[in-house]
Amino acid sequence: MTTHTRFVRGTSILATAAVLALSLAAARAGAATIAVPPITVTSLTHQVYFPTSGTPMLRDSIVIPGGGYTSAPFTATLSAGDVVVVRIQAPAGQAFALHDLDGSGETLAFDVLWYGPSDVASSASAATVTFENLSGAVPVASYVYGTTSDCGYSIWTHCDFAVPGDARFTAIRIEIPVSHPSCQANVAFTLGSDMYPSFVGEQHWIGSDGIVMDLVDLAPTPARASTWGRLKAHYR
Repeated sequence: MTTHTRFVRGTSILATAAVLALSLAAARAGAATIAVPPITVTSLTHQVYFPTSGTPMLRDSIVIPGGGYTSAPFTATLSAGDVVVVRIQAPAGQAFALHDLDGSGETLAFDVLWYGPSDVASSASAATVTFENLSGAVPVASYVYGTTSDCGYSIWTHCDFAVPGDARFTAIRIEIPVSHPSCQANVAFTLGSDMYPSFVGEQHWIGSDGIVMDLVDLAPTPARASTWGRLKAHYR
């Protein structure tokens, strides 16, 4: 596995051999699943982006920090063996819809960082990404990176996907195994991002404007008659 060095929010903290030894000793027998507050996307900003060179891009996105989403800070202690779950989701009753405007496919990318005190992430974890309630084209990962920092002070993920057609999903779930225990308990985490935009559906200019990604309402689930209701209907 390629080793990534990630410096997060200020001066890095270098892990010493003593800290690593303590990390191994501190691994808990009962690992926990730590679900951080979800990022609920409530609206997407549309943009025709004109780079200094190359083809213009159609974008629908949010920027963190900014508007178009809700979430909340949280406090947690990360221990070796835990699994951190980061979730980017549509509001209840809605889904993200990606639109392939000209048959060439679109891209989806996001960069989400929960940060506390200054720290360094010296290696990547085996993060897994799940598109919940996915229909249509299956996103193909070109880059998946997720990790917690060496002292458990930061949680970071960055993913890029090519989407070869129209697709819908209700949420993206990223699971990140924790390989280092926190150097202190009850770390306060704040949401941030190192990418602009932070969550974006994008496609090359197609000769006219068009929406690449939006929020759509889910079809209501048909009501199922109760057993008593079915019996009444049968004997009418």
